[in-house]
Amino acid sequence: MSYIHSIKISNFRGISNLEHTFGESRFVVLIGRGDSGKTTILKAISLALCPYWNPTISITDFHNCDTSKPIVIQATIGDVPRELLSEQKYGLFCRLINGETITDNVLEDGADQTKLFLTIKLSVDKDLAPHWSITNGREGESDVEISPSDRARFNMFFLSDYVDNHFSYSKGSPLYALVRNNLTDDSEIERKLLELSHKANESISKENGFQQFNTPLEKINKTAQTLGVEIADLKALIEVKDNVYSQSSISLHNASIPIHTYGKGSKRLLSIAIQLSLVQQGGILLIDEIEQGLEPDRIVNLVRHLQKTEKGQVFITTHSSDALCESDYNELFIVNPRKGEECVLACEKELQPLLRSNPSSFFAKRIICCEGKTELGILRFIDSYLQEKEQGSFSSKGVWIADCGGGEKHLDTALILHSLGYDIAVFCDNDITNNDSYKLKLKDVIDNGIPVFKWADGKCCEEQLFSDIPWPEVIQLVSYVFTVNEIEALELDTDTRIHATDRLEDFDKDTQLIYRDKLAKRAKLNNKKKSTRWFKDIDGGECLCRAWLNSLPAAEEASVLKTVFQALTTWIQK
Repeated sequence: MSYIHSIKISNFRGISNLEHTFGESRFVVLIGRGDSGKTTILKAISLALCPYWNPTISITDFHNCDTSKPIVIQATIGDVPRELLSEQKYGLFCRLINGETITDNVLEDGADQTKLFLTIKLSVDKDLAPHWSITNGREGESDVEISPSDRARFNMFFLSDYVDNHFSYSKGSPLYALVRNNLTDDSEIERKLLELSHKANESISKENGFQQFNTPLEKINKTAQTLGVEIADLKALIEVKDNVYSQSSISLHNASIPIHTYGKGSKRLLSIAIQLSLVQQGGILLIDEIEQGLEPDRIVNLVRHLQKTEKGQVFITTHSSDALCESDYNELFIVNPRKGEECVLACEKELQPLLRSNPSSFFAKRIICCEGKTELGILRFIDSYLQEKEQGSFSSKGVWIADCGGGEKHLDTALILHSLGYDIAVFCDNDITNNDSYKLKLKDVIDNGIPVFKWADGKCCEEQLFSDIPWPEVIQLVSYVFTVNEIEALELDTDTRIHATDRLEDFDKDTQLIYRDKLAKRAKLNNKKKSTRWFKDIDGGECLCRAWLNSLPAAEEASVLKTVFQALTTWIQK
């Protein structure tokens, strides 16, 4: 039932100094941009709880390859196996919890006497020799060494995706080829191994020698099936394996087919199924990039299954929106979102709607919080425009567009994401003039240094464009409304209609002004009926933006059309 309560990492790979408390979270989702340190955190945990005495550690594992400062990794663990808490073991080194804080003072007020923790410390000096110990913060108390067999009691398993067959004698590897080239008959090595394998299988099968190996496989197979892997006859057999000097080994098969011949996704799922059988008995499973080799439906199913972990603990890293969308806000931890600062930040409850509707936002470096779908459509069109002009796409600048769902949500979301370290901007209308709550939030956003790109005072996007763009572009917008809604007439108010056959190009200046105002007020309406909502969707926003950009060459430098576009694109391309 062990779980990682908190970690401290110093001078390890890309991390100089990092400390974070996960509390009692049983399912932990680590996200962040590439090279933010997600895998490094998993690797640090795996080394701290490594059940071997000689894991591979090199100079490149030191931060900036600086061996003058030791690698120090501390993992504080709750629900410690009872056999490790005796006085003969590490019971005298137990720690307590006060809220979310670990304390070594057993008499401290508020300390929970029922929750005992151990802190394992891994230290590696320039001699590259790892040293594990149990430590605490009591003054004058020396650490005590913890053996590999005791570390193994935490049942930690790390599932990653390292391609290491080049370092073994597996078929197709360089080492295998070297051995084969020294033989007069190229087929001799395969023939010899095959002969040994058949003889061994025949002998052991007659004696039912695999019974003990097969006993736990029924439960593993059931778990694998719930994860989407169909295996008819899972059993252990001897097969020709990687190392020619060991010649054969016992491995899992489906009937007579070795499992290692399956695709990456199926192998990963079966591996997870095997390890989950141990985690459910109280272990810690670390999965790097959970989505590798898996289709979206299998990702969703796997995450839902892992979320049910109660006795053990699961850490995953991911770049998958499907995995993130299934996660709850309190399971999400963002690694190093703040430039120049090493930290892990917990997600806020207020971001749960965005997590469901727009999970890709959380993977970005920079986010534009849109008021609604109209603004989303406008920005999508600007993205395409910049690509056509070879000025760099949003993606090349690490920018993501988040539809925040209208109302004041774009301001709330911007403030929370900003507090989590994301580089944030806001794109919205400017027609809310009588809402004090909105005004206060907008001021808060601006006071926090978040750029806000908005239209002239008192105007929404439609009002601004219908007022300022050239009349031919107004006609194009009206034509769009006729085409999309497949109607014969647009009712602007109780007295005014535009028919599809009307020649708007013949209107004089005064008539144009009247219709501009009526069109702006009508286009602003956001009725429930789709046919009456002209531009309140992504396609409508793209249409508005096309008219906006077509108007820029003729617009004055100080005009709202030009200043908003220049400010917005300058932020995007910075």
